[in-house]
Amino acid sequence: MGKSRLVYEFTNRQRADGWKVYWLKYGDYNNLAHWLPPADPCIVVADDVQAHLQTVGNWIVSLSARLRSEKLRILLLERDEKDLDSAGWAETLWSDCPYDDAVSSKCHCADFLNLSPMSDEELKAIMSDFADMSGKPLTGSGHADRLLRVLEKIDGDLRRSIYALAIVDAWCGGNDPAHWNKEQVLDALINHELKFYYGRLRNLSADRISGEMRSELENLLACSCLIPFCR
Repeated sequence: MGKSRLVYEFTNRQRADGWKVYWLKYGDYNNLAHWLPPADPCIVVADDVQAHLQTVGNWIVSLSARLRSEKLRILLLERDEKDLDSAGWAETLWSDCPYDDAVSSKCHCADFLNLSPMSDEELKAIMSDFADMSGKPLTGSGHADRLLRVLEKIDGDLRRSIYALAIVDAWCGGNDPAHWNKEQVLDALINHELKFYYGRLRNLSADRISGEMRSELENLLACSCLIPFCR
């Protein structure tokens, strides 16, 4: 929760000190063993690294053995544990070369930076602000506390803000998400977004939307989400 935003803020500060930042794309992992940093000095960001652990581990080993003059830092984003020793995914990171300590010796040894879930008051403030902007304030009858309990049921201890907003959006739309599951909340969020784009399409088509136009619009929206991961 919030990892990408945290890295965005961090790397923006490093740019001011002359560092270039490169986010690994999905296609980069296919040839990572021969991949070279595009700048010097460079911070390379690997998001959701668990999907490419052994590839990244082998790459770090090969980098440590290569003679090079450029400065390079690799930033790995993952979702669990507090340090390298307790992270199960870290074992997989160097599983192809268990007798080479290049991965563990090159890693920063401090505890991982962990982000904690928002407090009750922070979440209720976000939900109340969103409801106010939607024209249906969460005033009286304990609505904010009730929707917070719905969030805890749906998203457990994580209580992510995206689910909080989706729950409030459903409530503002006249629905009762108290008996919904996570899939139903996500469906409601997707339908809300589609409603917005259908409205734009209706304006462009003089209020004549065919089934083919609707299908093409949904295909375009799906492709726009997938393209960044297919480069």
